[in-house]
Amino acid sequence: MRINTSLAIRQPLVLEESVDFSTADYSASYSLKNIRDLRVKAVTTLVDTLFKIEVSLSCILSLECAYSLEIFEQDLEIEDVFYFSNNAEDEDEDVYYEKGTFIDLDPYLFGLILAHIPLRVIKPGAKRPVSGDNFVVQTEEEYYQEREGMNNPFAELDLEDFID
Repeated sequence: MRINTSLAIRQPLVLEESVDFSTADYSASYSLKNIRDLRVKAVTTLVDTLFKIEVSLSCILSLECAYSLEIFEQDLEIEDVFYFSNNAEDEDEDVYYEKGTFIDLDPYLFGLILAHIPLRVIKPGAKRPVSGDNFVVQTEEEYYQEREGMNNPFAELDLEDFID
């Protein structure tokens, strides 16, 4: 989605369109496999010297379950606001600098979607795997407790013997 900010100087600019992320690089999120049916509405207004872009988006995500590794679909709806400036001095953590009169909103939309995906995605109704014949499933706490109880052959060494 490309926004011409010069059209938003006198009155708000409203754009609605479908955005295609089928060729995007999804490697930034382990669980995200695809984004489809992405619909975006962007309202751009000039506030003082900044362009305020109010974004509403809806899409369907294809995600991989951390427990079962199954691919499942989940709807996502987001509303957020971005501030842009074409003056590099205005840039800070809440204001993005974009040179020129056009703003390519796609990288910001992609980042917004990624920010709404949890680190560990679990399919609704999926259960944590249980231990089997050749493997053990443990919580992090169980792992560290077992590790502390293991025989450490180096624990009995006196480090004073190795220091000159």
